[in-house]
Amino acid sequence: MRDLARVLGAELAGPGAVERLRPHRGVLAAAALGEPETHVDAVVARVEAVVDDAVDARVLKLAALAHELDPAGASSMLVRLGVEPDVATAVERIVASFWAADLWRGGGDAGPGAWVRRAGSSARLSLLFEVVHEGGVTPSMSAAAALAGLGTELDTWRIRLPTAG
Repeated sequence: MRDLARVLGAELAGPGAVERLRPHRGVLAAAALGEPETHVDAVVARVEAVVDDAVDARVLKLAALAHELDPAGASSMLVRLGVEPDVATAVERIVASFWAADLWRGGGDAGPGAWVRRAGSSARLSLLFEVVHEGGVTPSMSAAAALAGLGTELDTWRIRLPTAG
């Protein structure tokens, strides 16, 4: 996390911050997050193709940059870097849901129902992050969307995805 803070400094504060991070994505991906730059770029491009709301887009782009960080420390790290606490908390919830991998694990304590329970009030943004991260909609995502009452929105996201390339 120190490497991430060193790279980003205070540039993460305020609106437009994610766009200012474009030159740093490669460093983030290689040094801090362990994700290939092309993966982070692809997720951010999908966010831009699918999401109209600027606030949601900012949260999801920050989640794309931070999704390999330990969820327990993601929020405090983002706040130290200048992200507003409510935005940092929203990102942390998405990252925690992503790491829990309930949509991808089998068994009685996982699956779409467990995912919806864990995601709670963050289900919409967490599901949207899963969609843009994977670049498609899986049967588990469809099941979770149905349980969370997000089926119509999921259909809209699915339609918009191909425009991301």
